[in-house]
Amino acid sequence: MHRIACSLLIASSLALSASPATAQDLRAEEARIVMTSAFLADHPDLKWRKRGLEAYRAGRLREAHDAFVTAARYADKPAQAMLAEMYWRGEGIERDRPRAYAWADLAAERAWPDLLGKREHYWHQLSRRERQRAIEVGLPLLREFGDDAAKPRIESILAQARRRITGSRVGHVGYLNVRMPAHAADPMKSGYDVDGALVYAAKYYKPEAYYAWQEKTWRENGVGQVDIGRIEQEPDAGAE
Repeated sequence: MHRIACSLLIASSLALSASPATAQDLRAEEARIVMTSAFLADHPDLKWRKRGLEAYRAGRLREAHDAFVTAARYADKPAQAMLAEMYWRGEGIERDRPRAYAWADLAAERAWPDLLGKREHYWHQLSRRERQRAIEVGLPLLREFGDDAAKPRIESILAQARRRITGSRVGHVGYLNVRMPAHAADPMKSGYDVDGALVYAAKYYKPEAYYAWQEKTWRENGVGQVDIGRIEQEPDAGAE
């Protein structure tokens, strides 16, 4: 059975890439930036997925489900994949394979390969009746959580955040330093300043760049890290 590890789901979209010359230092700096409370407040998709994963790991499954639903409303594909997994396995909620497929279908909307594979794996396990129900329950989910409905929600917040932070209607950062909190791993080190151009980079606030960054980090960090469990040959249940 396909299972996307929780650690992958958060690391894939919160880990960052960097230029070869400064890759290690810049990667560490940017990883700290995207985990700050201020950054997450401007990115409710990541904030609510993070809360969902924390609750999931702690065994607070209903809380995790609700947090993932909130993240899903902001077009978060990994959160939608986690909802698919929870419904498929009946974790904290009643098991519902057709609904699991519907969430997996939404998660695969941008054609990220491993999420497409997860969706197709589910489909081949469904009976003919379950497939029909998956289509029925999937249509209202698509209307509320599909990219056409969900992307405008996150895009509006990103635009408001950039205008509020920079004071520019067009989002120009200018010469701006941002005070960062002390490193959690080094409590003796005081806060420090970071170039605002790094904190408010276009890839975090301009929609198309943001979606491209999400896909890039998912692909780069997700390859080879999907826990699919023991491989078993299963018959196609579609004819049932």
